[in-house]
Amino acid sequence: MIKALTLRDSEATGTNSNRFSRFLMVLLAVLVLGGTDDTIIAKYQAYLFFIITLYLFTKSLSSSNIVINSNRIKSMLPVGLFIVLQLFSFFYTLSFTLTIRFITFWLLFFAMLIIVINRRFSHNLISCIKWISVVLAISIILSSIMKEDFVSVFSFWLLNKERVILDIYYGQYSGLVGDRAFAAIAMCTGLFAHIADLFANKQNARSILLRIGCMLLLIIAMMLTGKRIALIMLLFPLLLTFMFFMNRKHRKRAILISVIVAVFVFLATQYMPESKILIERLMLSSDYSSVNGRLELWNAALNMFFENPILGQGLGSYNVYNYNQGTGQLQFAHNQYLQFLPEVGIVGSVVLVAIFIASLRTTLLALKEAKTSPDSQNKYIAVFSFMTQISIFTYGLTGYPFYNLQQFYLYILTISFSIAVLGTNDSHTVIGRRGVLK
Repeated sequence: MIKALTLRDSEATGTNSNRFSRFLMVLLAVLVLGGTDDTIIAKYQAYLFFIITLYLFTKSLSSSNIVINSNRIKSMLPVGLFIVLQLFSFFYTLSFTLTIRFITFWLLFFAMLIIVINRRFSHNLISCIKWISVVLAISIILSSIMKEDFVSVFSFWLLNKERVILDIYYGQYSGLVGDRAFAAIAMCTGLFAHIADLFANKQNARSILLRIGCMLLLIIAMMLTGKRIALIMLLFPLLLTFMFFMNRKHRKRAILISVIVAVFVFLATQYMPESKILIERLMLSSDYSSVNGRLELWNAALNMFFENPILGQGLGSYNVYNYNQGTGQLQFAHNQYLQFLPEVGIVGSVVLVAIFIASLRTTLLALKEAKTSPDSQNKYIAVFSFMTQISIFTYGLTGYPFYNLQQFYLYILTISFSIAVLGTNDSHTVIGRRGVLK
């Protein structure tokens, strides 16, 4: 155990702090699930993330005790090294503005690793995610029923109404999230929270039925988004969790729930034609968002890499390169790993791999500890963190979650959750002397 700073044990400070704690958790849950470029919250999303992080960070530093254990240090060191390397890229980056923008994302990562988040706060935040995702799922289902009327009714929330209307025209729905890709991610994240709850906490028959009902809503909503990668994002983490975590009792429950879900999905495709969009898109060999349509973007990334393979051409600079020398489009590579490679080079990519390995190792240790722990809170947090991280890594094969602050922040939170399972006791406060977020 390495103690750089210490964290004073304290009691809850009363009604005001408890209300603030609940408000902050709900706000964070909404931000990581529903704050996209197409909703009104997008206007303030980045500011809110930075303000929340700065507030938590300063409160942590102002307290007399902050415990920083070895797992935290192992995650902090490669992140700090990556930031230093990217600061040198200011001298040769193709896009100074974008490099600064994405370095601030990693600065948030470093700051969040210092902040001490305890298990209670982690548990409550995941619970917020669990129920807010259901609200978003209902909105997606409503958008498939109301169609254009949905946009007019919720015009105060949706900024890019034309894009939402176009998606609805093609039978792809996003509800209050406003973007079908992010809506699919939100549904997967919500499903992980419900699944973690099912396998970590004791449930009576009524609770199990409620959880299954919520999961069915989330699955239907995910199908309505039409995002094919969402199936892999959901199934791959579930398979790994099944292998590493579930015992015989969990397996029986998983098989039963899987059968129920399969029957429900089949019935939904028969009586709710809109839900067939995901199956129909799986049958297509190519379209706007298919792998075939992204080969040019990936080819541009490889060409960019060979121009400066050692140090790259600056974090975030692919967009500019692709516009000037690639496809002529100002957009991401739709594969975060292929985009990282030419931007940060071989040196930066090695450090990134070290970051991913260190973070995943921390989560696996938390999962291992939770597996043998009688504490259901540990199991709940560890299972959710593991599945969410694997899902984000999977989405990176065709998307760019680490270039989107909403999804990157969710990833950062899961690392903090895992560290909380390994090294933070309930007696510790979350952010300071008085336990504002107890």
